[in-house]
Amino acid sequence: MKIKYKRPARALLAVLLLLALAGGNVFAINTTYNGYLDPVTGLPLDSSTDYTGADSSRAIVKDNVYYDWNLHCFVYPIAGTLGEIYTDAADGMILGDPVSISATDDVSFSVYRDGEEVTGDLSNLNQPGSYVVSLKQAGNNRRMFAFTLVGSRTNGIHTFRAPDGFYISDVVKDEETLYTDRYSLDMELEGDYTVQYTCMSTDISYELSTTIDRTPPTLSFKGKMDENNRMRSALLFEGLERGDTIYLLRNGEQVQPVLNGDGTGAIYDSGNYIMRVYDAAGNMTEYTFTILMYFNASSLAFFALVLAVIIAVIVYVLRKRRKLKIG
Repeated sequence: MKIKYKRPARALLAVLLLLALAGGNVFAINTTYNGYLDPVTGLPLDSSTDYTGADSSRAIVKDNVYYDWNLHCFVYPIAGTLGEIYTDAADGMILGDPVSISATDDVSFSVYRDGEEVTGDLSNLNQPGSYVVSLKQAGNNRRMFAFTLVGSRTNGIHTFRAPDGFYISDVVKDEETLYTDRYSLDMELEGDYTVQYTCMSTDISYELSTTIDRTPPTLSFKGKMDENNRMRSALLFEGLERGDTIYLLRNGEQVQPVLNGDGTGAIYDSGNYIMRVYDAAGNMTEYTFTILMYFNASSLAFFALVLAVIIAVIVYVLRKRRKLKIG
């Protein structure tokens, strides 16, 4: 038996012609495109889309902000330039660890903490406060991102909100797991919190551990104080805790109390006082009082010494005069 083969070229052309007439697109080859292809449609991705495949060094977090896998930091590109800002903090983060900020040489920027510009080394920002990073370039002055640093104790967080592109993945309060909304957490109640929040683009988790403390510091005073907060003696106090600071005004001028290093202290000089006591969490208690003129052991000893000198001078003068008369 002889088998006859049809010419393959004619058969292939016939099939393609039929598909074309039916309106179907079989395939398209673009030899000039070197970018990524959409995994679903097979079409080229446009330049505004970032592909975060396993071989990519970048993961878009928000808008044009991305995480660089090689540098292990967030990168904020400066629109219209090749400049970039590098940092550990994404916009809206609340952190307990130090933050580093740097930039390419062609970028001029400023960092503000609680409204005051931060100068000096920006590679280890560790003071609690609200930070804002702004461009400082001609024609391009704008806010880039903001974050908050908190200490081991704070009264400054009432609601934790996950930054854009993040979600809350785990919450522990006083060693008990809380089940909460994925994007916000009520932290009004006092306690020890550990909040874990995760970046959707990188799957990297960040942890905030802090104690919410809303109880103001309290001092105990020793001394006879009347109903108008006046006293005729030194003011002794106790109850200072580790991390507490005292801001003391005497007649409108800042002075320093005597601190003993064991939570106790004293104020000896007369005057009108305003004492503000701050704890490590930022809570404050204010006391006002007046110390009237009084004589303590030191002043009495000094007065006795002065009196003795005066008496000695008088006796000396009288004896001198008596000798002159006798002479």
